Amino acid sequence: MGQMRKREHRIFLPNATHKLASVGWGVWDLRQWKGGADRLSPIASFAYHKDQITSVEWHPTDDSMVAVAAGDHKVTLWDLSVELDDEESKDTAGVKDMPPQLLFEHISEHAKEVHWHPQIPGTIIATGQEFSIFRPIPAVYGIHGK
Repeated sequence: MGQMRKREHRIFLPNATHKLASVGWGVWDLRQWKGGADRLSPIASFAYHKDQITSVEWHPTDDSMVAVAAGDHKVTLWDLSVELDDEESKDTAGVKDMPPQLLFEHISEHAKEVHWHPQIPGTIIATGQEFSIFRPIPAVYGIHGK
């Protein structure tokens, strides 16, 4: 399973931890690959999910945002443009094992698919044992609630 961004030449692939399940994931910039190189290092990689990744979808207009669904009952939203500097890394507010790129986590029983809504900016549709529609990032897109 993988998804390639046409505009950015990025590819998203789960990192196989063994032959049957993939729980980590990474993003590679294919423009960095030099012919003949045996291995290309990811520009970002994460081992946050605890079960197989079932779906991934890049945001339709923001090349740094990606939504991921996994068998650990989580649908997560990531912003790959976020970088943690040395000063920020000192104050984690007691949160451990939470990457700074993780913006949002939605619990969805047996999450299978995740998609960005094509007509409502910042809205995600997730399927699994339940069907969920949610908008975790309205302020980012200039959408203000009533």
